[in-house]
Amino acid sequence: LCTLQWSEVYSADIYLSKFKSAGVYKSTVGNEYRRKILAKGGSEDAMDLMKDFLGREPQMNAFLEVKQRTLTK
Repeated sequence: LCTLQWSEVYSADIYLSKFKSAGVYKSTVGNEYRRKILAKGGSEDAMDLMKDFLGREPQMNAFLEVKQRTLTK
């Protein structure tokens, strides 16, 4: 996968596993995302930031689910 596709994998995983389950407008999830991902910028390895935020390694399941929904519309 290229860099753009990996960003789609990560964003789908973050959205479906954190934001959608807690509520998109839940400020605690947004604040955690800001603190654990955005505030660190490029100062730490991206995979380490993702693991810290998700509590596990990123997975492709959410990305595949989003793509499947897109294709079946």
